[in-house]
Amino acid sequence: MSNYYLGEHMFNFVRGFIANRRKKRRIVAKLPVQFSIVRQPRASKAQKSRSISARTSDLSSSGLSLETSVIQLDNFHVSLSADMASEQFLEIELALPERGIRIQGISLRYQRKDASKGNYIVGVKITSMSDEDREVYERFLKTAEK
Repeated sequence: MSNYYLGEHMFNFVRGFIANRRKKRRIVAKLPVQFSIVRQPRASKAQKSRSISARTSDLSSSGLSLETSVIQLDNFHVSLSADMASEQFLEIELALPERGIRIQGISLRYQRKDASKGNYIVGVKITSMSDEDREVYERFLKTAEK
């Protein structure tokens, strides 16, 4: 096990006991998603990456975690804006049993899930969703929690 991976593992282990800032209960759910990265420069048209398939690892009313094989798409990074001044967010299509919904969110963090496989976990804060989609999402969370 490399020193980098061991250090990252220890950091996440300690953070789980000391500084877990999550206020909402997380529901473990492996659901298919499609997401793209959108960059909105201040004075020009929005730019969007292609869409990629991934899946959720957990959900809450305020956010979700994505399991993905990439953190860069079409020269867009999942959490870092190229110019550090553009607004950047994720457009997510989540397939729920009732129906698919659309979520807009910002990436708060990412970490390598498995160093040997190159998979990542991306923590996403939900920033917007239509009222109808929010209703379907909350209904799913209540059902899954039982």
